[in-house]
Order: sequence, then C-alpha cells, then structure tokens
Amino acid sequence: MPWWVWAAVVAAVVAVLSCVSAPLLVLRPGSRLSTADVPYPAPAAASVGVVAQLRAAPLILDRRLRVFATQNDVWAEPLAAPDGTDSYWSYHRWPAEVVGIVAFGAAGTAPPVVVVKWSDGLLVALHAERGDITWTTRVQTKDSDEYWGRRTGTHTVYGDETLFSLYSARSGSSPVVISSGDTKVDAFDPISGRQLWSMDLPTCHGVDWTGEEVFATILCSKGLHTIHLYDAGTGRPVRTWVPPGVSSTSTSAERSWIRWLTACRTESSECQGFQVRQEEAWRIHADGSITKEAVASSDIDDRIAGDVVVRRTDGRLTGLRRDTGDQMWQIALDSRSTMATGADAVYLLTSANDLACVDVRTGTVRATIPLPGATAWKAYSMYVTDGFVVIERVNPDARERDGDRSYYYGSRPVVLATC
Repeated sequence: MPWWVWAAVVAAVVAVLSCVSAPLLVLRPGSRLSTADVPYPAPAAASVGVVAQLRAAPLILDRRLRVFATQNDVWAEPLAAPDGTDSYWSYHRWPAEVVGIVAFGAAGTAPPVVVVKWSDGLLVALHAERGDITWTTRVQTKDSDEYWGRRTGTHTVYGDETLFSLYSARSGSSPVVISSGDTKVDAFDPISGRQLWSMDLPTCHGVDWTGEEVFATILCSKGLHTIHLYDAGTGRPVRTWVPPGVSSTSTSAERSWIRWLTACRTESSECQGFQVRQEEAWRIHADGSITKEAVASSDIDDRIAGDVVVRRTDGRLTGLRRDTGDQMWQIALDSRSTMATGADAVYLLTSANDLACVDVRTGTVRATIPLPGATAWKAYSMYVTDGFVVIERVNPDARERDGDRSYYYGSRPVVLATC
C-alpha cells in the first residue's frame, strides 16, 4: 500500500479519536476553577441608565462585580463591563448542580465572599477578590435540591429557599450563612467557614427564611403550622408564633395558614416580616419579637421601602407611613404589574416599558429610563440589589412550560440598570 494511503488512514483514525475524546473530556465529572488574573475592579461610578443587557441574572457585590449562577457554573464579571466580557473568575462543577448562592460584601478587614451550595451537599466559599476557594464543607440537602433557574439563573440567585444570608451591614451583627436541609439546619461564619451551630428539625417543616437577626422556619404539629424563631448567630430558640385566634381546634384551613414574606433583601433572606390572611401583616424585629403592621393589604402589590409602604391602585402610586398608615404623598403613574423597592426608592415599569425611579419619601420621580426593546417584551421579575435594578424579560405570550428559546426575550433577556 502506498505511503500516502497509510498517511490518509492514520489521519482519519486520529480525527475520529479526537471527535470521540473531546466530548468525553468535557463530560468527565469534576470541577474547574479559573481564578482572577487581573486587578480587582474599582467600584463602578454612579450613573443613570442601562448598564448592560445580560444572559443571566446577577447579584451585585460591592459595586465592583456582578456574580452569576447557572446550572453548573458560578462566575463573576466587572460590574460595568459589557456582556460577553471574559469572566473575572469562574467555577464549574459537573454533574453537581447549583442550588443556592449568597454573597457577602467586604466589611472592615473581612474580604468579600461568595458562598455556593451544590446539589451533592458541597458548600463552597469563594474569595470574591481572587476567585479561589477559601473553605468547603458538607451539608444536608433537600429532596427538592436541584437547579431551578432555567437559562438566566434568576430563581436560584434571588428565589432560593435552601441557602440564606444575614449581612452585618444591615443587621449590625456578624455575617452568617445558613443552609437548610430536609431535617437539619447548619450555620457558618462565611469568612472562616467555622460552624456556628447545627439543629435538627422534624420532617414536617415548611419554608425557611431569615429575618434581620433570626432564622425562621414553619413547623407543623397535629396540622397546626407554627413559626419557630432562632437566634441566627447561636441557634438559640427565641420564640414560637401562630396567628392570634388560631389553635389546634381551629378549622383545617385556619391551622394551615398561608403567608408571603415582606421587605426581603432577596426572596428568603433578611425579610422584615410576613403576611397571613387578607389585611393582616406582621413584622419580625431584630430581637425576634413580632408586632402587627399598621398597613396591610390583600394585594401583594404593596411594597415596603424602609419606613414607607408604597401602594399602587388605579394608575396612582401612594406612599404611606409604615407605623401609622398616614398618607405621605400620591402621584399619578401609569405602570405595569412589576414593582420593586430599595432602601429609599421604588422602581416600576411604565406602560411603555420605561423604568421609573421614585423617591419613597417625597414621591418625586428621580428618573425615567427607556429600556431596550420597548414594548416587545414583558417583565417576569424585577429585583433591586445594591442600588441596581435587575429586570428579567420574557416574550409577551410566554408560558412557564415553554422552552427557553420561546420563553425568554432574545439572547440577552436580563437588563441591568441604575437610577
């Protein structure tokens, strides 16, 4: 056989082996860590407008980084960089999936930290300035612990109910990261990884969350749902609570009362209170005491921003004193359903899909920002993080069961803006 025939055969075999081995290398179980190789980004300058259109939903860390989490990946980018910029650092694991992520900003000498919970029970802390791993441990998972974030990771980043944080900057106490499993809860110092406390829970327990300085869980006993509160730093029991008038002899519907959380930093972390029934809201104070709110509504469209309750009704926006319910201001504002609040502002989408930023103390419209895509999309969710607004966009006729290509608006469905 001529030499050139042998050469062609060898080349063909090499090509086939390459095509087979490359996917095997990619699919091989394991992890991959890429640490930062450039200086830590400076804080982004304050500005008004759209910062970027993004593929995924970010947490904002120290106004320096945007941190993302999708099914098998966690990564960071400079806050003000355009989408498509190389990752500042990244962390990949497979086949384990991301089920929770929280971020702690720098405080004093303590560095910024990102803590990730994986579906196999591995809890990993990443030094946010460098991207390297500072500590790991194993925690209990829940049967439902899997990635729920779809393409953007929004539910995992903002709506997780298995990993919780308390910020020292808000509560005045030391930061705590808490992981909840089917029957066990563990709390750690996010900087050192030192375990602060551990607690066993019965299998019959519901949604968990954190207040300003407490960990809360709903336990059921003889069908009666009861909130149990624990000191977040020590795990010490603080108190139990059921709605007034509800007991083990109440009707089944009363014993399994429903609540939604209010004034949370993310959907289940650092929540100031909760609502049960219609027209009945309650506040959890830093010491774990619970008092009735002066303002409550059957409409979950109300939002709390500091000492102000913002209410939207019939094309008008109203600011109410949280402690008395007295009206502070009222303005005419035609807005869509999506609304979010920060410490001193409320953010709404107008009928033209412009972002309106309203001062909660005066009702003054600080700015109105046109968003890309005009009215070709609708907002599925909107969050405020460290002064930045994250808007997840979907197609106007999107349904939950649709595939991501039909569900999301374009290849960069998340808008990051500030005003």
